[in-house]
Order: sequence, then C-alpha cells, then structure tokens
Amino acid sequence: MNKNFAYLAIVLMFIIGCSSSTTNTGNRIRRDPFLIVRSEVVASNVANAFDLISAARNNWLRGSITRSINFETTFYPVVYVNTIRYGGISSLKNIPIVNLYEIEFIRPTDAFSRFGADHSGGAILITIIN
Repeated sequence: MNKNFAYLAIVLMFIIGCSSSTTNTGNRIRRDPFLIVRSEVVASNVANAFDLISAARNNWLRGSITRSINFETTFYPVVYVNTIRYGGISSLKNIPIVNLYEIEFIRPTDAFSRFGADHSGGAILITIIN
C-alpha cells in the first residue's frame, strides 16, 4: 500500500511539473491584457498616455458598440487619474508619461457595475506617482 501511495505521489509530481513547464513562455514576457505596468511605460518611446495605450493596447480605445433595430451607439471608456474622474479618451493626450506608474483597463460590464450607467465603454484607471 505504501509503495502504491509513493508511486502515485511521484507520478502526480511529474504531471504537475510537466504541466507547469508547458505554460513557460521562455524569454518572452507575458503581458496582462488589462494592465500596463511601469516597466512598459519606461520602455516606451512616447510622450503621453494616449500614445502609450495606442501602441501597447490599442483595443482599449475602440469603444463598445451597442446596436438596436433603430440605431447604433458607440461608448468609449471614461478616464480616471488616481481615482478621480478625469475625462474621456481625448484627455489621455494631456497626461505625460513621466510620472505614470500604471494604467488599468476595466471592461464595460465591470465598469458599469462598479461606476454606473455612464461607463458602458469601460474605464481606464491611471496611477501617477509624484
């Protein structure tokens, strides 16, 4: 019985070890699709938050489309800087990347439930350090 248990434990450790190695991306860094971290900000060669998002996560700027029989409406994310509402997408051009720490995108469904009905396009949360 103990031999069977030890054999099973060894097999399980081997399987777990193999499964974790298959997710290894080697030297490639896996980026979070909803977060731009300080290292990406520093490595970028852009002047403002809009240009950074355009280069790194362009899909954040596309907006969310709502269609009905009579009309089609596009909702864009609302921008927050250090938890204070800052404006719309165009306001990103006024945010230099010098002190920018990170940028997080909140999906439309999560932003709607977290911030309210006027966030149907999502939210972009910017953290700036002094």
